[in-house]
Amino acid sequence: MKFVLLIIGLFFSLVLEAQEATPELIRLSQSPIDSIRFNALRDLCYAFEFTDSSKAMYYYRQAMQLAVLKNNPLWICKAYTDFGNVSSNAGDFNVAKEYHQRSLQFAQLSGNQSRIAAALNNIANTFGNRKIIDSAISYTLKSIQLLEKNQNQEMLLVAYSNVATYFNEIANFNEGLHYALKAFQIAQLVDDTTEMVMSNNQAARSYYHLGDTAAFKRTLKNTQKLIPSIHDLFVKALAFQNVGAYYMYINDRQSALPMLDSAMKLSYHLENTQFKISAFVAKGDWFVKSGMFSKGEDLMNAALPLAKEARDLSMLREIFTLKYIIAEKRGNYKDALEYMKQVLIYKDSIYSNEVAKATTEMQERFEAEKKQFRIDELNNQQALTEAQNSEQRIWIFFLIGLSVAAVAAIFLIYRNHRKGKIIDQQHLELK
Repeated sequence: MKFVLLIIGLFFSLVLEAQEATPELIRLSQSPIDSIRFNALRDLCYAFEFTDSSKAMYYYRQAMQLAVLKNNPLWICKAYTDFGNVSSNAGDFNVAKEYHQRSLQFAQLSGNQSRIAAALNNIANTFGNRKIIDSAISYTLKSIQLLEKNQNQEMLLVAYSNVATYFNEIANFNEGLHYALKAFQIAQLVDDTTEMVMSNNQAARSYYHLGDTAAFKRTLKNTQKLIPSIHDLFVKALAFQNVGAYYMYINDRQSALPMLDSAMKLSYHLENTQFKISAFVAKGDWFVKSGMFSKGEDLMNAALPLAKEARDLSMLREIFTLKYIIAEKRGNYKDALEYMKQVLIYKDSIYSNEVAKATTEMQERFEAEKKQFRIDELNNQQALTEAQNSEQRIWIFFLIGLSVAAVAAIFLIYRNHRKGKIIDQQHLELK
């Protein structure tokens, strides 16, 4: 969830800038020059991508019509990418995947390696957003193979960071650390503080689970130094919260407190309910573990209606878990029992969702394998047909050659026989 929140936050300020430029973009979208008109339509789609999906769709369709009219595979590829992004932001990841796959097809037709890599990465994100992590990893690694050949540093940075997150999600912390460190190296090279913090967070997560406490603490200290340089408030708030949460992992409440306080203060300046809920829960957890049950309870009571409205099952489970601990510590076992029932209800709901996602992943894998089997079967059938046709052509050429040779032989025999007759006739006349 934090990863999704961060991506939204990274684009938020850029969207505002794009919307301010809308009148100029509308003017450019009427340009007689096709390339200017196409790019302006794409920018207009992007301007409304997060705020007004209907307007974004309107400009997407215009861009696609122009791309198809000009029969330009690269433009069609980009237009499909735009629609895939609009669908992702609307939470329709299945539709987004379909359009990013179409984008991939036209990227391959255009031969543009960067667009192919981008399409693969976008497809990976649709799987990642649905927690179908194995597929997300597979597509991201394919993207990385292309990007490493072309040395596209900016796209590599995103791909490394994404795949580090995915590997950590499935507890493959060695691979998660490997790609997090690669992402950090590029982030340093291009002087991207936000990406340095993001990759450091994933590296810290890997170090913690690998049991390297010294490296874990060193990474957190390094991240703390970087956070003040982040300009985007949302990214800064999330960075504070992540570092605070990591300190809580090792029960270093003293180091965690200023991080969690900073995150919570910034949450009041952000129009992001989910982040506010997680900030309340993180600080409430600190209060409960520090024995300040009343303050922890106040924060849980504030977070509960927000979590219910957002239908955030994970946060609801965390809230009732903390309320259970508070009630149990106070000896209020009746309330503790009720809270534990709620914890189990939300735990079962989360499990059911995970089972549904796992079932979806298995079905998609089956469909993909079936499709690939069919493609292989058709290719084998085509190869067999071509081999049979080739053999038939050889026999045809052989028979034609044999026929020509036979005709030639008959002609020679006939000519020699005729010549012999002429000579015999001449001998007779001489006599």
